[in-house]
Amino acid sequence: ASLSGFDLDVDVSAVRVNETTNQIDWSVFVENNGPDAAPGEIRVTVRRPSSNTLSSPVAPTGWTVERPSDGSFVFVRSAQLAADGTARFTLSTTAATSFDGLVSLSVSVVGADGTVVEAISSNNSDSATIRLTGTGSGGGAALPNAGSDAWFPVNLALALLVLGLVLRSVAFRRRQASA
Repeated sequence: ASLSGFDLDVDVSAVRVNETTNQIDWSVFVENNGPDAAPGEIRVTVRRPSSNTLSSPVAPTGWTVERPSDGSFVFVRSAQLAADGTARFTLSTTAATSFDGLVSLSVSVVGADGTVVEAISSNNSDSATIRLTGTGSGGGAALPNAGSDAWFPVNLALALLVLGLVLRSVAFRRRQASA
């Protein structure tokens, strides 16, 4: 059976932490895994983390930035995104230098024209978290996590399956060689 439709995938990661100002620079990557083009309108929503401000949104050509009153950003593309098409967005969050806690950036992507349904929707959201210690004087940020990956359990199971097959093949060959 062949897959039809489109598959938008989003990943978010922290790319730089300024430990003095508690500013975190983020990268958001959207890809259409296909096999078909994703129809416009495509919306990438970045929700404002509590106790933080969002700033400096940069969108690639063909995208606009909306700023709803809740302090979030919405990157919008009215045209379709081709199969294997990608877009990278950047933005920053800033917390007060006295902020002590986790900064989690949550992102989601939606694309539809009302008649086409996305092939796989489990990869339409992601988040990443940074720990700030509120020192405001350097050394106050922890390394980012890898974000959430809905396919991690599947990838892990496949990797273990392949490893098991390789080990079984090696054991079989050793038995053949000793016989």
